[in-house]
Amino acid sequence: MYPIHPAQVLDAETYLPNAALVGQQVRVVERGTTTPYPIYDGAGDPISGSLVTITQAVTTPTIWIDTETPETVYLDWYDEGSGTRGPIDFEEVLREAARAAAAAAQAALATVQEYEPGSVLSVNGQTGHVTIDPGSGAGGTASWSTLDGKPDTFPPSGHSHTRSDISDASALARQILGSVTAQEVRQLIGAGTGNGTSNLTLGTTATTAAPGNHTHSQYVDQAQAASIADARIAASGGGSGGGSIMAWIYRSGGYPALPSTKPAGVLLIEARGPVAPSSVPSWVGNGADQVPLDYAYNGGLA
Repeated sequence: MYPIHPAQVLDAETYLPNAALVGQQVRVVERGTTTPYPIYDGAGDPISGSLVTITQAVTTPTIWIDTETPETVYLDWYDEGSGTRGPIDFEEVLREAARAAAAAAQAALATVQEYEPGSVLSVNGQTGHVTIDPGSGAGGTASWSTLDGKPDTFPPSGHSHTRSDISDASALARQILGSVTAQEVRQLIGAGTGNGTSNLTLGTTATTAAPGNHTHSQYVDQAQAASIADARIAASGGGSGGGSIMAWIYRSGGYPALPSTKPAGVLLIEARGPVAPSSVPSWVGNGADQVPLDYAYNGGLA
């Protein structure tokens, strides 16, 4: 943003200050157009419609334009009511700004020259020693010995701190800073060693962890179920058992499959279920080489 204060408002024909515009509200536009050019007030807020009121015979109020090179911006004042326009001249403003900057620099130099070598100068709240060459009448070159707040060497030498230098950290935090492996960190925070061991206590209570090979007495796996079924068949005469009756108990929708071949020694199948079985293997029946099936209805098995 660049401030333009004041900006001369000129007559379109004579390029002289247009005193007739005092009190007139005009729109600031890009030269040769009627398009409003974005301008801002002193707080940096955009001026709606780019409208300004001429407050003096030759100047507009303070306005700001969004540019770093104001000498390349060409603007007009434009009166929409009459359709008239005229240029806004920035050149004199820039010249005045340059003259003011030069005067400020000269005043600053004169102020510095009032100080003796080695005296303390305060500028914007900052203090420091000043080295002046009285013979030249101008500011001298500061030496390393006169600089305040400098490091012992230049450039400053590298340095490091140990974890014990951190005063606002806990002992555990400083230990973690000194750890070199993830396993060490896990050990410090009680998360196990990471090598297959754990700080958890194995057991069967609510505050312990169950081992991976634990079992539940109310459940059996497939191998256990097959073993139980084989034992049942053997006890009733199937397989190598001494009996001759095979008990077949099932529930609706879950008929257990009978063996595809007839077990040795089975002479009769006692079936218990809510409905008649939907299918049986070929060795079940009333033929000479088949085993008869005696079915009893039991609705409680549904």
